[in-house]
Amino acid sequence: MMKAIAGAALGAALTMGAAAQGQLRPIEDFIAPPSVTNVNLSPSGRYFTAVTLVDNQRVLAVFDSEALDVAPVGIGIDSVWFQWVAWASDERLLVNVYDGLHIRYTTYHAYIEQQFRTIAFDRDGTNMVTLFDGVDNDGRRSSARDRNIGSLTDILRNDPQHVLMPGVRGDDVDLFRVNIYTGAAERIERGRTRTLGWVTDSDGVPVLRIDTNRNVSLLRYYSRRRGSSRWSHLMTVRERDRREFWPVAAGDNPGEVYAIARPNDAQRAGVYMYNVDSEAFGAPIATHPRVDIQSALIHSESGRYLGAAFVDDRLEYDFVDPELAAHFDGLDGFFGPQANIRVRGSNEAGTRLLLHVTSPQDAGSYNLYDVEDARVTRIADINPALAEFGAQVEVVRYPARDGASITAYLTLPDAPAGSPPPLVVMPHGGPEVRDQLGFDLYAQFLASRGYAVLQPNFRGSSGYGMSFMHAGRREWGGLVQNDITDGVQHLINLGRVDAERICIFGASFGGYAALAGAAFTPERYQCAIGLAGAYGLEEFLEWQRSTHGNASEEYAYWQEVIGRPNADRERLRAASPSRHAANITIPVLLIHGETDDIVPASQSVLMQNALRAAGREVRYISVEGVGHSYWASQHEARAMREIELFLARHIGGRTGPEPAYMRLAAIDEGVPPWLAREDKDD
Repeated sequence: MMKAIAGAALGAALTMGAAAQGQLRPIEDFIAPPSVTNVNLSPSGRYFTAVTLVDNQRVLAVFDSEALDVAPVGIGIDSVWFQWVAWASDERLLVNVYDGLHIRYTTYHAYIEQQFRTIAFDRDGTNMVTLFDGVDNDGRRSSARDRNIGSLTDILRNDPQHVLMPGVRGDDVDLFRVNIYTGAAERIERGRTRTLGWVTDSDGVPVLRIDTNRNVSLLRYYSRRRGSSRWSHLMTVRERDRREFWPVAAGDNPGEVYAIARPNDAQRAGVYMYNVDSEAFGAPIATHPRVDIQSALIHSESGRYLGAAFVDDRLEYDFVDPELAAHFDGLDGFFGPQANIRVRGSNEAGTRLLLHVTSPQDAGSYNLYDVEDARVTRIADINPALAEFGAQVEVVRYPARDGASITAYLTLPDAPAGSPPPLVVMPHGGPEVRDQLGFDLYAQFLASRGYAVLQPNFRGSSGYGMSFMHAGRREWGGLVQNDITDGVQHLINLGRVDAERICIFGASFGGYAALAGAAFTPERYQCAIGLAGAYGLEEFLEWQRSTHGNASEEYAYWQEVIGRPNADRERLRAASPSRHAANITIPVLLIHGETDDIVPASQSVLMQNALRAAGREVRYISVEGVGHSYWASQHEARAMREIELFLARHIGGRTGPEPAYMRLAAIDEGVPPWLAREDKDD
C-alpha cells in the first residue's frame, strides 16, 4: 500500500550532517546502512528520486531540482524493499520492490524464489498500477504477486506507453511488452526456464538472449539476425569472466550492440561493437595499454558513444568529446585527484549529469552537475557519519622478487612523527578481483584504530589483463604469496611500518592468504586473521565436487585456479595451511558464517582443529545464520569488534567503544544466536 510521507522529514534525511567528529569513530558509524539509495535523474533532468529512511520506513522521495527548498513528494510502500527505480518519462515512474519469498511448484520440483513486483505511478504518487496484473499464465488468471518480475529490458523511448520486461509464464521466463498505465502485458518473445533476460537494439528489437545454468555460473548468449525468428548460440562465458562478453547498450544502428569484450583472445577487455547480422565484432572502439576497460558511456537517447571507463588506480574516463573531457578535468580539480566520479545518469539533452562520487576520504555522495554553468550541487551523502572522514591512501608500486611490478594501496593512520605505525596486510578475496584507490570500509576502520593497511594486487588479481590474472592460477601459497610478502618487505625496507608489529588479515581468498602467511612465513607476522577462508585445498576441492558435481562449471573452475586433486595432490597439500599448522607460531583468529555456501565453515573447523592439535593459539568465532558475505549490521559489528580487540592485544593498536548492541545484550543476559557458539570444538 502506498502513502504520502511528510516532505520535511525527507529533506532532513537527505541533508543530515555527519556525526560528531571524535578521536575514534564507533563501529556503528562504519556499518550504518546507506542513508540514501536509488537516486535517479528524470529524462529532462529536472526531477530526481531518492529512497531514504524516515521513521524506520523506506520512502521514495521525488525532488524538483529547481525548487530544492520545497518539500519533496514522499511515497511509502508498506512492507517492501525498493530494488530499483526508473523514470519512464518525466511524469511516470517505475518502482521494483521485493516483498519476500514464495514457493513455486512445477511437475517435479518446488522452487523457493524471491518475489518481486513492479509498480508504476505518476510523479506525485497517483494513478498507481501493478504491472502484469491479470496476465494469463497458461490458462490460469494470475496476479503480479505470482510473478518474479525483477528487471527492465528497455524503456522504449519511442513508445511512451510501454516498456519491455521479462516475466515468468508457466516454467519459462518470457519477454513482455507492458503498458505502464494499465499494467497489461503482451508476450513478444518466448524464453526458457533459465533465461535471465534480453538485450535490445536501437529500435527496441530483441537481438540477444541470455540464459544461464542452475547455479548462475555460466552466461549463455544467443543472437538473432534482424527479421529472423531463430535464436542461435553465440557463446558461453563464465559469469565471473563476464568481460569476455558483456553487452552494455544498444548501438547507433539497428542490429548493433556495444559490448565490453575480449575477442580473438585479446589480453585486455575493450569496448567493441557487435553486429548480430554479421555475427562479428568490429574494430576495437576503446582499449587501454595496462588495464581492462570496465564499462562504456553511451547516450541513452541517441546511442552515441561518449567514452570508456577504466580503473588504473581510480576510476577514469577516456572521452571522445574534448569538451566533455575538459569538464571532467574540472571535476577532478573540484573533487580531488583521488576521487572516483561515476556517471549514474544524464538528461536527454546531456546538459545535466548525476554523479556518484567516492574517494579514500569519503564514503560517497550523489551530486548534480550542470554542464552549461559547470556547477556542482551535492544532494545527498551515502553515509553522513563518514562523509569527508577517511585516512590518506597512497599508491605503492614495488618490485616482486622476480622483477614483476606489483601495485598496492597503503592507508596511513595519524601517527606520531618518527614512529612508524603497526601494519595490517589485507590481501583481497576472489582471488580474481582487484583492489583500487577508493573508500575501503575495513581499511578505513583499521586506520582509525591506528594501523597502516597494505592492500596488494598480487598476481592472480583481475583488471590487469589475462596474463597477469592467469599467472596466479595454481600458485596459491607460491607466487601469489610471494607477491604479498614482498610488499610487506618493501615497506619495512623503506621504514614506513614497524617491522615488529605486523598482522595479516583477509576474507575469502584473503583468509587463505592470511593463514598461508602465518604458515609459510611465520617470522614475518605477529598474528593472523582469517574470515571465511579456505585452508585445506584438497578438502575444499572435494566439497566443490560433492556440492556442485564432477562435471560442474564450479568444480572445473576451481581445478583451474587451485589444481587438480590427483595430478596436483602433493602441491595442494604443500600449499594448504591446515597441513602446516605446526609451523604457525603466532595467534590466530578465525571467523566464519555457518551457512556459507561459497567456502564452507568446515574449512575453519579444519584449520582450528589442526592448530589445536599442534598446540597453537586459536580463537574461532562461528556466526550462526549468515553466509559468505553481505552480513547484517549486527554480525558485521561482531566481526569488527573481535578483530579490533585481537589486533590491539597482539600488535598494539587502539580500540573504540563497545558497540551498543553488545552492551544491550549483556544487560539483558539474553545471548543472541549469532553470539551463542564461540570457540567451538567441532
